[in-house]
Amino acid sequence: MELQFEWHAELFWYVDLGDYPDLGFDGILSGSGGAVYITSNQFTFPSTTGFFETAALNILPKSALYSGQNFNWWKVYNFFNGDGSSAYTLRAAKTIGDASGREYLVNTRNSFFGSSFVSLWRVIPTFPPTATNVALQATVTIGSYAIPPNAPQQGCSNLLDTNDNRIYNAVWRNGRIYGAFTQSFNFGSGTVAAIRYLAINMGTNLAEINTVYGADGFYYFYPAVHPNDADDITLVFARSNSSEFGGVHVTGRRFGFPNTEPSAQLQAGQECITGGRWGDYYGIARDPSDGSRIWVYGEWAKNVTGINSDFDWGTQWDQTRYVAPSSSPTPALTRLERQTGNFFTDGTYFCGLSSGCYNATVGADLAERINVSEAVEPGHVVEPDPNQPKLYRKARTHASGVISAHPGMTLANVPGQSMLPRPKGWTSVIEEASFSLMNGPKTLALSVSVRALLEGSSSPRISQLASLPLVYPEASGDSRPLLALMGRVPVKATTENGPIHPGDLLIVSATHPGYAMRCADAKSCEGAEVGKALEALESGEGLILVLVTSR
Repeated sequence: MELQFEWHAELFWYVDLGDYPDLGFDGILSGSGGAVYITSNQFTFPSTTGFFETAALNILPKSALYSGQNFNWWKVYNFFNGDGSSAYTLRAAKTIGDASGREYLVNTRNSFFGSSFVSLWRVIPTFPPTATNVALQATVTIGSYAIPPNAPQQGCSNLLDTNDNRIYNAVWRNGRIYGAFTQSFNFGSGTVAAIRYLAINMGTNLAEINTVYGADGFYYFYPAVHPNDADDITLVFARSNSSEFGGVHVTGRRFGFPNTEPSAQLQAGQECITGGRWGDYYGIARDPSDGSRIWVYGEWAKNVTGINSDFDWGTQWDQTRYVAPSSSPTPALTRLERQTGNFFTDGTYFCGLSSGCYNATVGADLAERINVSEAVEPGHVVEPDPNQPKLYRKARTHASGVISAHPGMTLANVPGQSMLPRPKGWTSVIEEASFSLMNGPKTLALSVSVRALLEGSSSPRISQLASLPLVYPEASGDSRPLLALMGRVPVKATTENGPIHPGDLLIVSATHPGYAMRCADAKSCEGAEVGKALEALESGEGLILVLVTSR
């Protein structure tokens, strides 16, 4: 390959061995004091018997670095977490946009005994480098995590090294820092390696996204995360189990949506790696010319001719993006048979499952319009208002349901004034279909794009439809709140009755109207149940995903 540009090489000497290096950059212009940041773990020599000394940060001025001039640079070391432990594997953010003249770093508490927080660091570079502001900005509690088990492979007893809880990359964009790491988790039938990914608001120092991702019986490890210019998240990672060779997978999560998409396999593994050692990190980056595209790469178990299976591996490169929907009207023919109420579409309806089913949106809920006696917002738990019949209020003692954030199907819309939740940019084939309930005619509002399911690839996924943000037409006249009757729903929660963990039964909060709390004794919680927690909340108040069921 012929290089088309001028390159400059810089050599940085260390007394110790620099391990796990990473490079980040701030959003400051080179002429205004911007810098490039290199982090590493420093070990004493020799490498086979050396011990960890400190995490180090090198700060390099962009102005001289970009122009190939000689420059002064400086090293910061002896980073300590809020509990006094040494910071390990600092990750400097790749800053997309302007972070107000600052650079941010993040690290987990990588301990054999596990931990429950991440450390956020703030750097304000000054040039010449006579005084730099480097400080621990916050210790963010995210819930417990522990070192993952190593991953089994198909066809042999050798295990792939999943490493520990160190964070693998960091990205700053739009006031949030994103990061991901591997941890242990039990999805039901035993502990496996799973992914924890975070989006932390740097203004509030709170985790807006704090999600464990994986599957029962499968091992997910070495994640890398990156948002696009719409703040949609992409994740790339390794996956294996006893019936699957190590391969590369990718997934994503639309901005504002509570659920992570099912993963797609970019490259399947071909054989068992008998050496056991796996690549220490996967790569991910935003395309500099198109902020909607994210590049990913990762290791997979490749059968390389002439190389024994101790060292066989390949690297898979791919570009990902969220598919933009067509703006043209759908040509698909659909109709409603008024005599029977049957709905027909010409062509095949694909819901993503092997048997017949109906999906309004993946992970959405069934919700009904209600009237309220006080202001409510998505996530509030509500109950009938005892002082105003037929109205609802924030729950004090009982739970009728939760105000929906992302309804997939809505009931009890006012005829002629239906508020139709539809994926932004998609043309709905059917917008209203009248049907009868026991108390008279009502309107069923749904938005299904048959064109989206039929055109494109040979195996279209309804998740492409579901992953788009829901918007409400401005012309709609029905602005009443939507009560989620069943489904997975974001719920406002508090830890006044103890930390909340996945699987905990939640009931109405005793002190926070409209909030849910942990139920300590299921027998005493009858009548106040909100649902079962699907996410953790270790302290304070927050919004967590809850499985709401009919009562």
